[in-house]
Amino acid sequence: MRSQPAVTLLSNGSYDVMITSACAGYSTWGGLDVTRWREDDTRDCWGQFYYVRDLSDDSRWSIGSQPLNRVAAESEIEFHADRAEFRRRDGDIETRCAVCVVPDADAEVRVVTLVNHGLRDREFEVTSYAEVCLNARRADQAHPAFAKLFLETEFDPVWCALLARRRPRGAKEHPVWAIHTSLASASSSDDIDYETDRVRFLGRGRTPANPVALDSGSQLSRTTGPVLDPIFSLRRRVSLEPGMTDRIAYVTGAADTREAALGIAKRLHEFEAIDQAFAGAKVHCQSELRELELTAAEIAPFNQLAAAVISTNSCFRDLDAVAANRLGQRGLWPYAISGDLPIVLARVARVEDETIVRQLLQWRTYTRRRGLNVDFVILDERVGEPADRLRTELQTRIAGNVLGKSGGVFFLTADKVPADDAILLAAAARAVLGGDRGSLAF
Repeated sequence: MRSQPAVTLLSNGSYDVMITSACAGYSTWGGLDVTRWREDDTRDCWGQFYYVRDLSDDSRWSIGSQPLNRVAAESEIEFHADRAEFRRRDGDIETRCAVCVVPDADAEVRVVTLVNHGLRDREFEVTSYAEVCLNARRADQAHPAFAKLFLETEFDPVWCALLARRRPRGAKEHPVWAIHTSLASASSSDDIDYETDRVRFLGRGRTPANPVALDSGSQLSRTTGPVLDPIFSLRRRVSLEPGMTDRIAYVTGAADTREAALGIAKRLHEFEAIDQAFAGAKVHCQSELRELELTAAEIAPFNQLAAAVISTNSCFRDLDAVAANRLGQRGLWPYAISGDLPIVLARVARVEDETIVRQLLQWRTYTRRRGLNVDFVILDERVGEPADRLRTELQTRIAGNVLGKSGGVFFLTADKVPADDAILLAAAARAVLGGDRGSLAF
């Protein structure tokens, strides 16, 4: 059985990041994917990546297992409610990366730290890579080549920032902007290379696992403009004496205007501001957990269920229902469930299952705040007073504009759901809990 990639969800309420244990994932803003992502947990190879190349021996690795898949001598991953942390060691070089979402700006920060534990001077190139999307995911999946035609890139030398603009397709649309910038400490070179053309970065017939941009002697072309396949890539060179540590920070964000996008780069152009962003993310998260009456220990199972919803995992699905189902997506529509969003199903067969429903309501509130939208369906298999009591409780606890609405909560009773429809609901759900299907304790 293949393992499920672990994930954590980071957000400030408007800018959301999902990051996996492979250091892959997505960034979204205002319903748009800032960077391109596809569900593919067999490889988990979509996201914002960082390459490190040792110029002394031409060895190279990535921060996480993706995209280079080079095994490290030591590696460690820590997911928290406010940040993600990666650490690996390759020979005498330790590489760390910390990720957070800025609490009061539509941006994320990724700080790459290099430590030279060896006895000789070392020189490195650190290169970022992400495909620019700035589009709704379903629209991008339907016509990716067409969607890319509306993107233009540029480089701002004042703030060492790459900008991407999505041109409006009609009078009712407005342009949107993404920005990707970098800052380095004193031991890093002031020179910065950049690339926005994916074909030039990867090379003919190559992938992010072996891009031509990482070949010995390669340089980024500094191409900008209406490129056919836009990316963000920034490269800095770092020199480390024995025992030295150096940091490079990368900031990615989105905005409605070019000025607002550059404002993100201007605000986060010093390491003091970067450190304040991590401190602010921690305070913001602690306040959120208190408001939701959650503890840090409860976040791990929340993220585990989120991982199963983001990338389908057979461990959480009802495979018997999948095999027995004979209906299609249209069968969900009479219950106001579109089937376009992931479905989480709670089966209530006994009073103990009500606890699972309450836990899932907390889970839904937490993950929705962090950009994960699902249809949460409760199927009460009981009849009479117990089902009526649970319905009344839900109506009291949940705002009226959530019950029965897309991305909300749906309460159904088995006596009004035909057996074939109940099978369809279980088959369509990415996670089925309650009854004999387990709980959030896994």
